[in-house]
Amino acid sequence: MRKFLLIFFIFCPGIVYSQNFKDTTFTNGKHSCKCQFVISGTPDVKPFDLNEKAAYYPGGEDAWDKFVKKNIDKKIKGKHEVEVQFNVEADGSLSNFRLINKAPNQKFEEVLSILKTGGNWFPAVQNGFCIRSVKRLMFEF
Repeated sequence: MRKFLLIFFIFCPGIVYSQNFKDTTFTNGKHSCKCQFVISGTPDVKPFDLNEKAAYYPGGEDAWDKFVKKNIDKKIKGKHEVEVQFNVEADGSLSNFRLINKAPNQKFEEVLSILKTGGNWFPAVQNGFCIRSVKRLMFEF
């Protein structure tokens, strides 16, 4: 009986913590991002390290700035800073939008509209795995 228990406890953790993942390439126009996407289970990654690849908009900061300038509603009066925080999920989708500073609600709604119409971002990558990360941006208009 002891041998059975010993064998059970040796092989059981491998079954419980097994993961299914696939190599994934996210593409958007000319830009692409490669990582392993976890289908089931939890990726064996440490907490996000600043030295790893952070989430970003396809094309980088210049493409993001062009997109914002093109799509922002210029009819909104007043000059305010709007700081938002949101999650970039492992599949690149955006979620959990939060207003960080005390900006007018109309401006926050405009920022949400821009973020939602901007499409998916490239996810953060840690140890080769696509992971959820938190992004913080400042808008001035």
